[in-house]
Amino acid sequence: MDHWLDRIAADPTDRSEPQKVVDNKPPDLADGCETLDGQTVTEPAIYPDGGRCGRLYPAYGNPRVVAGEPISDDVLKCALKPVDPADYAGRLTEPELRRLRILFPEGVCDYGRPGVGQEHAVATWQRF
Repeated sequence: MDHWLDRIAADPTDRSEPQKVVDNKPPDLADGCETLDGQTVTEPAIYPDGGRCGRLYPAYGNPRVVAGEPISDDVLKCALKPVDPADYAGRLTEPELRRLRILFPEGVCDYGRPGVGQEHAVATWQRF
């Protein structure tokens, strides 16, 4: 990363800053991992356990991801929806549904909608 940033800072061209970021990426910089015997595996990162790196170093979810939050992990406060039995794998009994509705009287997270007050960026790389 330091090498990449140094190359961007030293770039004397009049290209845009986003273009300098792209053009100065070191050719050997890529997603991947290293095996225990020191072999480098170059492959895209795939969540949850895709590829060789995912099998060597599995990623474990958390309750929010299991509940449907995107792996971008950018929802600070979720929008809510009523408890709906169709949202749950398997069949919930009436006592289980009643308990869910008691535990979550305002509803459960609806990760199909943006978070409360969440705004999506209009553009990327607005400043460096």
